Amino acid sequence: MDRDFLIYASTLTPAGRRSFFARVKEGVDTKDRERVRETARRVADICRVKGISLITRVDEGYPSSLFDLADPPPVIYFTGHLSVLDRFSGAVIGSRNPSGPGIEFTERIVSDLVRSGCPIVSGFARGIDQAAHRAALDAGGETVAVMGSGVDVIYPSGSESLARRITEKGCLLSEFPPGTPPLRHHFPQRNRIIAALSRFVCVMEAAEKSGTLITVRYALDLGREVFAVPGHPLYPRSKGCNLLIKEGAIPLTSADDVLETFGFTSLRGRGEERVRTSEGIAEGKEMLSLLENPLSPDEICARAGISVSEALAQLHLLEMEGLVRRMNDGRFVRALE
Repeated sequence: MDRDFLIYASTLTPAGRRSFFARVKEGVDTKDRERVRETARRVADICRVKGISLITRVDEGYPSSLFDLADPPPVIYFTGHLSVLDRFSGAVIGSRNPSGPGIEFTERIVSDLVRSGCPIVSGFARGIDQAAHRAALDAGGETVAVMGSGVDVIYPSGSESLARRITEKGCLLSEFPPGTPPLRHHFPQRNRIIAALSRFVCVMEAAEKSGTLITVRYALDLGREVFAVPGHPLYPRSKGCNLLIKEGAIPLTSADDVLETFGFTSLRGRGEERVRTSEGIAEGKEMLSLLENPLSPDEICARAGISVSEALAQLHLLEMEGLVRRMNDGRFVRALE
């Protein structure tokens, strides 16, 4: 689809976007086409003035994991380094009103993950989200903040310094054009992007009806692994996590719970060398013979006779090793040597 049409679509509500795309299929008349071009030019001009980059879903470099969504954002607006998302990354999310131990454990988990080479994705909200962003930066790692507003509208207020730090070492991104305010309904919409960009989701603290669980539902629908920190049954901020564990989430007690789930002993060892379990790599390399031509995860499962979770774990290992690459349409192919 034409880039201008995608930029224009990014200014619409989800319902308006669906209606617009339906009209595009039927053919857009000259008057509508002029309006689309003018809107796209105006948005692009604002981005240039404000130093905001944009990438549409027909451009090279658009985060391929977003194509796992039924409705990939037409455009991603960002400041900083979108290339951070080329690596194995995970989300760390939780309560906006966390406990002291919740913050402390978040800092410990995030520090260990980024020192293992894993960028951290979160939603820039007060509480666990911002604690995760800060811990990643303080540990010398990278972090990605997915905004519920335009990337030039820093919300919550008072977070401008953190936003600048994230831009220097990671990325602020949004599907909303510059100037978009942080409206309430934007945040559930944002949560699907957090889930799609992440290979796993760690829930640090969450009440029984926490908005954090919206992200978890998206993650489960996308086949992402979900980890939750167990807590005392009478502790309100642990009820959501305990419920997730009861429903099948993996208990999170250390970063090793994440690393071992994906077959890693470490994502980055001494001297920047990646260390993994030899068994996982051996199994993954057997898959390379299947990937002379691009295949979807479902096609790989059918040919290899393994489950989706096994296939994705092996593919992640090979991707980190630089032996396979993920294409914009979500298929995997053997990397050129």
